[in-house]
Amino acid sequence: MKPLVVLNKSKDWKSFKLHLKPLSNKQKGDAFKREDFKDEHGINVISINSNHDKKLKSKAAERLIPVHPELERMGLLKQVKKLKGQGEARLFPELQRSRDGYGQGPSKWFGKLKKSRGIASKNKVFHSFRHTVANALKQADVPRDQAAEILGHDRGKDVTYGRYGKPAEAKRQLEVIKKLNFSLNLG
Repeated sequence: MKPLVVLNKSKDWKSFKLHLKPLSNKQKGDAFKREDFKDEHGINVISINSNHDKKLKSKAAERLIPVHPELERMGLLKQVKKLKGQGEARLFPELQRSRDGYGQGPSKWFGKLKKSRGIASKNKVFHSFRHTVANALKQADVPRDQAAEILGHDRGKDVTYGRYGKPAEAKRQLEVIKKLNFSLNLG
């Protein structure tokens, strides 16, 4: 898989954030913690949760998402390990908290990047990457329930899966995550 966005070779927050945002529908407190990165039966996952100062839109938003192999290749897990050694709790300690959490800085940065690339549409915002992921999953014929789990959407009220079904195992979801194969070169 090629990266969603190619910015530069450094491992700054911009490179990782643009790859993580599409999978995270966190609202206020959009700050990944080092402890959100776990091993689930041999699969590296990110826990999307409401621990600490993080808030989620719904109960369905709380989930585990396998780390895409491209993020591993880019060094995300090495960055997590490095931050642990430095005693840092947050994945992006350089981002400052504002009234709306930690997302304001990245949103403003993306707005400037978009403008510098001649993208004038006010509808194309940082959150638009989530639409891109939803569409990519749909085009890859990913079943609706699996896509909903990855995106943190309610899987529905049916008895079979909605009430009695547990979330798909990390190994199965990793196969879905690997289907996200697209590139956007803005750098």
